[in-house]
Amino acid sequence: MVLNARTLLAYNAAPVHCAGMTTMPHDALFKSVFADVENARGELQTMLPQALVQRLDWSTLRVEPGSFVDEVLKERHSDILYSVRFRDDPKKLAFLYLLFEHQSAPDHWMPFRLLRYDVRIWEVFLKNEPDAKHLPIIVPVVLHHGKDGWTASKRLLDLFDIEEPLRSVVVPYLPDFGFVLDDLASKSDEELRGRTMTAFARLALWFLRDAREGTLLDHWKAWASVLIELLAHPTGLKALEILLRYFSYVAAAPAPETLRNKLLKELGPKVEEVFVTYVEIWEAKGEAKGRAEGVLMICRARGLTADDAIRESVLACRDLPTLERWLVRAATATSIDEVFAADLS
Repeated sequence: MVLNARTLLAYNAAPVHCAGMTTMPHDALFKSVFADVENARGELQTMLPQALVQRLDWSTLRVEPGSFVDEVLKERHSDILYSVRFRDDPKKLAFLYLLFEHQSAPDHWMPFRLLRYDVRIWEVFLKNEPDAKHLPIIVPVVLHHGKDGWTASKRLLDLFDIEEPLRSVVVPYLPDFGFVLDDLASKSDEELRGRTMTAFARLALWFLRDAREGTLLDHWKAWASVLIELLAHPTGLKALEILLRYFSYVAAAPAPETLRNKLLKELGPKVEEVFVTYVEIWEAKGEAKGRAEGVLMICRARGLTADDAIRESVLACRDLPTLERWLVRAATATSIDEVFAADLS
């Protein structure tokens, strides 16, 4: 596991969640882990058909720049595009497109959205390779962490309302494809722990699946061996800090002493450094929560009505200067729009 500059920046710059600073903590953890090809390789090799895995030269796996997600869906989807070469034909390129579904409910239109994203990827490819005679294959992989599992279709053809006998007539003229699905809700702890992936990637999948439910500490001991494996790496402490930071943002994180006792019992004194950082995270979260509630209380007292969307954005905000700015505005504003100005646009 290599925690490079891109990996660290992805989380340290991202977990603020105020509108106007819209990166979600789920997105931040996803990018922190899977923007590193060493972590991504295990996920892709686990989920893709083995016949394809064996044909690809995984030493050539690289992250391609850019995002292909619709702007209005960036709080629901995150994506990373990888390119890789074939073993038997190094000039031949394939794209592996990893899309992360943030929300708990599956996206009914996912196959259609993936079609649009695939087209954008091909358009970029043709712009960069104007003399190309063939399109590279794109294999989409959707990572879903909703607690109720994936219940929507995985095929584009299912989105068309066509009945027989017309269906058999028009199907040859309609686009159709599916996607690989990694539905974390359907995976047991044993299956996630047993994957041939870096310790950081396996732990991240566990955190993505369970952190929101606040049950991580109940299963801490079962994951101790993977945590120890993580800490054996030079960047393991930083990786653990990233995971705990995510935990603190998406769940009612435990008091520092509770977590410290768990960490020391299972992992030993090496984690004291992470504990100090967690105290800072926990205290900052408490301060942010107090300021957010203060903003809403002043608005209510002055008759400024905040709808549910505004309330959720304010309570989710962790940026203290932004919250302070809203507090000052709330004391004198004549409308709710004046309080938040362009911050929640």
